[in-house]
Order: sequence, then structure tokens, then C-alpha cells
Amino acid sequence: MTKNYKWERERLSRFCTWCEIVFRYDKEADFPFVEVDDGFCRMLGYEREELMESCHERIRYLIYPPDFQRIEQDVLQQLEEEGEYACSYRLRKKNGEQIWVWANGVVFENEQGEKLIHAMLIDITDKEEIRREKDIVRGFFPGGVARVLITTKNFYIMDADDTFMDFFGTNREEYIGSTGMFTMEEDLEEFRRYMVEQAEKEENISYCLRCKNHRGEIRWVRLLGNYYENTEDGKEYYCSVLEEKQDIMESDLEESDWTLVNVLGSQARKVYEMILVVSAEKDWFRGFFLNGQVFSEEFPMTSYEEFVETTRRYYVHPEEIARYKDSFGLSAMKEALGDDTQKEQGIFLRMRSKNSEYRYKSVRFSYYSEKREYIIVTSQDVEQSKKNEMMVEDANRKILAAALRDEKETLEMRRNFSMMLAREMMDPLRELNKAARLFEEDTPEAAKARSAVKYMNNVVKNIQQYEMLERGHVKLENKKFSLDEVLWRTFQTWDGRLFGTKIEFLYHINLKWKHYYGDEGRIAQMVNHIMGNCILAVEGQGVINVLGRDEESANGINRLILVFQDDGITVNEDFFGRNYAVEMEDDQSAWKVGEEYAETSFSLIVARKLVKMMGGTMQLKNLDNNRNGIEVILPLRRNEDAAVQEMSVEETDCSLQGYSLLVIKKDAGEKRLGPMLKVRGAQVDIAYSGKEGLELWTGYPDGAFNAIILDGNPVDMDFLEFTDMFRSQVRRSAATMPILVLADGVSQDVVVESMRFGINAILPSDPELERLVLVLKAVTEK
Repeated sequence: MTKNYKWERERLSRFCTWCEIVFRYDKEADFPFVEVDDGFCRMLGYEREELMESCHERIRYLIYPPDFQRIEQDVLQQLEEEGEYACSYRLRKKNGEQIWVWANGVVFENEQGEKLIHAMLIDITDKEEIRREKDIVRGFFPGGVARVLITTKNFYIMDADDTFMDFFGTNREEYIGSTGMFTMEEDLEEFRRYMVEQAEKEENISYCLRCKNHRGEIRWVRLLGNYYENTEDGKEYYCSVLEEKQDIMESDLEESDWTLVNVLGSQARKVYEMILVVSAEKDWFRGFFLNGQVFSEEFPMTSYEEFVETTRRYYVHPEEIARYKDSFGLSAMKEALGDDTQKEQGIFLRMRSKNSEYRYKSVRFSYYSEKREYIIVTSQDVEQSKKNEMMVEDANRKILAAALRDEKETLEMRRNFSMMLAREMMDPLRELNKAARLFEEDTPEAAKARSAVKYMNNVVKNIQQYEMLERGHVKLENKKFSLDEVLWRTFQTWDGRLFGTKIEFLYHINLKWKHYYGDEGRIAQMVNHIMGNCILAVEGQGVINVLGRDEESANGINRLILVFQDDGITVNEDFFGRNYAVEMEDDQSAWKVGEEYAETSFSLIVARKLVKMMGGTMQLKNLDNNRNGIEVILPLRRNEDAAVQEMSVEETDCSLQGYSLLVIKKDAGEKRLGPMLKVRGAQVDIAYSGKEGLELWTGYPDGAFNAIILDGNPVDMDFLEFTDMFRSQVRRSAATMPILVLADGVSQDVVVESMRFGINAILPSDPELERLVLVLKAVTEK
């Protein structure tokens, strides 16, 4: 070894950590060691004997696998072409930590003629970390970073990196200490005011403005800044610039979602304990502690999945492990965020730092930018606030328990009062009822007295019924019944009662199943209560719509869904009633609002109690079209043999004897519906277009047909257009003629629209005959 070589080695040792190794030039044997010096052993933390053992004797086994795949072909090519190589890669130390080294090797032959490689390795970990941090900074701040001082009146550039100054084409001597030298004069005053206001509130900066560089180019840029600290001279911020499109307009500027508080941990308020920058495309991350601790000392890995596994194993509370794994894996975070770059997700977890107790942490994550290249994960200690929250929850539970006890006592008092009131009023009302019947004079006063007594009698019965329902003294029947018939019969009765009034009643029932098990009497009673409430709410004039359908579900249980809509006094879900005006509350008897319906109590409270007793739900809604909605959902056990089936010709309960029907078909080739109706005794005329149907109808005397059946959309128009055209005719029956439509897949919105046009019912395109007859009779017999 020459004197100069020794001198170079001694000089090199003053400036860096280096070592020498010799290994065989044998790719097949994975380059086994021949000799290693003490510096190499100290660098990796091994004893020399350990490195020369079979498990570590090859250099390949110490190189980080992804790096070996990256450098292998390049190194071999250099050795073949030049007889030497130079590259950088990571080595794994004995404790699992990774270090970066710069390797320079040369090929030589020993006395036995073996090809060997003599390599010098220099530890460049610090240099590589700095380079990678700069890359991250460039990734997040392509315009560089500057330190800005904001006073109560102005702002000044205190420091800036080369990238930031290159962005504007300036130099340090000219730029440091300046204020707004590249900002357009028209924008400077407003920009200065904004900066001062944000500094006063110590809030982050996000502002678009026009800048002019030395070359005279005007560009739109966005200035982003994070508050750093409060000094004697003013508030300090770390800022960066992003170039916007030159054709951007001020009205199009949106506030940037500045999620990353400070990538390099430079902000001093320490809102977060830790920030992770996670690559959304590959298994890589970078972490920062904001308490001054070096992140790589505790987590030396760069694989995010490895970080998650290490954290789960050593830092997460055992009871929280499952939630942690389900929430913070890379694929789980991407699935939770989806494509929404504004979305933030997170949970509370009990975690601990090294050698400390478990504490509550708020761990949250979101995309850094609209490109979705990086995910920002933050951890914040919320132990004290979580304890405070738990104390508040405990206090609330105690308050709630006390309130429930008071409510129970109040409820029992009201029940006793209601029962006592009903009991005290019943006997006097019976006597009054007897006395009212003695009025022989057929005068308005006598009729009103009888009506009042009758109404009060029903009110008392309702109070008794409600209390019986409340105390569970009412038993429900569970018998097989035809739900279709019950609903049509009930709504047909109301249709008849409202005929000739200013209240328009439209209803549509579409059931897939005919027979159910339950209490048909209670269902009809519930419908009557709700219908009556709607009628009283419209105050003598308005439109009431009812939509009914059933939905299949598992275990033989279907859901009956009834929606009642009206345009009367608005409903209020808070107290489950109507928003009656305050001045009306003292004089709001149902008897005075509508004497002709006095025999029905119309109580929503009783209806809700009936629904609840039958296992259903009832909800009041304010709809978008300024109408009220009352939705009832009842679970009913279906009869498995009662699905909609084709009725046989021999059945005798489907007679249409005496009916005259006009059928408008969509297909001239299909001849099934007409003959089926004729077999039931109906007189049937058939048209094959809307125009032909109108001509056929006008060719007969007015009132010759009992109903019109549209078998789907006519060939020349849809069924809504036909109905609108038909209802606009001047003949008397045009306004009252029932119209039925046979069609599949009709949405609820179209059903409501069809009711407004004047369609009486929409049935399946291949309806059950018995149901078709039932509906025909319901819409024609008023």
C-alpha cells in the first residue's frame, strides 16, 4: 500500500464513514465474501465471524432486495465493459435499520487466478435523506418555499430557496427583504390586506393573484402559506407558489384544500404529533414527528404496509387492532376516500408511544391534492378531550335517566287522567244522547245537538281505545284475508263520501300478493284515522293522493307501504301532528271543522299506536312540492299460495255482466284481453290506437261506456297524452269516465303524475282477472 493511498484513506476518514470489502466475481454464487474490514462490521453492527457464516456470507443477502433488482444488471454491465462499477444502494444492518451507501469497486485477479472485486463503501445515509426530503418538498411545493414576515400593515420576504426565486427569475440580493415586487399593481393593495387579515387570525393562506417577472410575463399564481410562529416583528409564514392557467378568471378561483399542515414538521404549534405522506400508487411512505424526534429512529422502514404492521403489533391497544387494520391499510384508505379529494376520514384509537401508557389518538387521513398521488395521515393526541367527552356523556346519561323517570311519572299521570275523563263523561253523554233523540222537531238546532252529542261520544270512545292500546289490552287477530279487497273497499267508501265535495281523492293500489295474514279490521281502522286527518287538514277543498304497494322480503314477510299525501295544513314530525295556527288551537274541534265526518275521530295518535302495535312504522314528512306526506310501513306475513296467478275461466266470482268497456290495445295481433272480458259478461269494444279510441267513444251516446281500459301505450301516443286529450273533451262523461291502464315498470313519480291527469288505476300488463274486476267495480260504483 503506497504512502499516497494511506494518506487518502486517512483524509477520507475525517469527512465520512467508509469501509472496504472483497468478494468473488461470481454471479451464480451471489458474490460471496472473501474479506471484510472492521469498518464494514461496525457499519452494519455485525461481528466478523457472523458475516463470514453461511447465512450472511454473500453481499446480495445484505442489500435491500428492491435495490438489488435495480442495480444488478447495471453493475454487471459496468464490470463487463469497464472492469469497475459505481452505484448507490441500501444495506440492512443487524438491527433491521437501513443505510444508504455509495459503492465503488474494481475487478482484479489473485495469485490463484480467481476474479475478485475490491469495493469501497461510503455511508451516504444523511445525504440521501436530505435529497429525498428535497424531492418530497419539490413534489408538494413545485414553486419552492419562502419564509414571509407579516406585520400589521405589510409583508416582507425574509428568506427563500433557489426554486422559489427561480420561479420569479430573481436572485437573493434583490428579493430578500422586498414586498410585492412581482405582484401586479392592480392586485397589490387587496393582496396586502388579505395577508394582514390572515396573519391577525393566524390562519393559513390560499390566494390567487397575477405576477409579472423580469421578462415581462404575466402569470396567474396561487400562493399557499402555513402559519409558523409569532415573533416580535410580526407573524412568520412558510409559503409556496403554484402556477395557475393563464386564462383563469377570478370568478373561477376556488379555495385550495390545504390538508398538509407542514410536511417537514416546521410549524411550531404542534397541532399534530405525527404526519405521514403515503404514496397512493406504491408501497412507500415518509413520516415526520413534530416533537423534534427523528422519525427514522423509531420507524426505519419505508414500506407503508410494514409500518402498519409494526404499529399494530407494538403501539395499538389490543382491543383496537381489528379496527386499525380495517381502517388504515393502503387499500382500505383508498376505498374509504373513493375519488373524493375533499373527503377526510378517521377514527379514535387507543395507542401508545414507546414505553408509555395507552392514550386516545385521533388518526385521520385524506388525499393531499386532486391528483390523488399522496394520502396524508395525521395523528393527534386527544386523551384529555376524549376524557372530557366521556364525562359529558356520562353526565348526559344520568340526566336522561332522571328525565325518563320524570317522563314515566308524567305519562302515568296523563293516562290516569285520560281514563278518569273518559269514565266520568261516558254516563252523562249517554243521557244526553237519549235526550237528543227526543227532539221531534226537525230543526237545524236539533240536528246540531244530536251531531254534537254523537261526536263527543266518539271522542270518549277514542280516548278509551287509545288507552287500551297504550296498556296493551287490545289483541290482534291473525287471520287470512284479501288485502286488495280491504284497501279497495275502504278507499272506495271514502271516494263515495267525498263525491260531490271540493275535495279531490285519487288513490292507486298495486299489490303483488293477494292474501295475507293479519288483522284486516285494524288495518282498515288505521286507514280511516289517517284519511280523516288528511280531510280535516285540507279544510274543505284540496287534493288527497294515496299510493299503496307491497314489497317482498325474506322469511315469508312482506312490507305494505302506504303513502298519504295532501296539500292541507303542514305536518310537524316533532310533535306528530299538524301546524295549526296558535289562534285556532282553542277552537279546533273536528266536529266544527267537518260535521259530515263527525263519526270518525281522525286521530293520528291512535293511528300511530295501531301501526306500532302491528309492528310497523309511521312517519310524517314535508315533501318538496309543498305537500304533506304520511308514510306507513307494515310487516305482513304473506300466504305462500296467494301470489298473483292467472284466474281460470270457470271461476264465477268475476262476473262483469252489465258492463260496457272500451279497450284500447297497443298490439292488433294480441287478442287475449277482449275475449277474457267478454267471457265474464262484459260488452267490449276494441280500438287499436288512441285516435281510433276517441272516435269510437264519440260515435256512441254519452255515457254508453262504464270505463276505458288502456292496454299499455297506444301506438300513436302514450297513456298520459291520451288521458289528457280525453279529459279535455266537452262531453259530460269525459270528466268522470274511469280510465284504467295496464302497464309494467311504472315508477312512483309517473303514478302520481297519472293520478293528476285523471287515471284511476294502473295495473300490471297481465293482471289477475279477479283483481281487475275488483278495481273496475271500485272505480265505477260510486
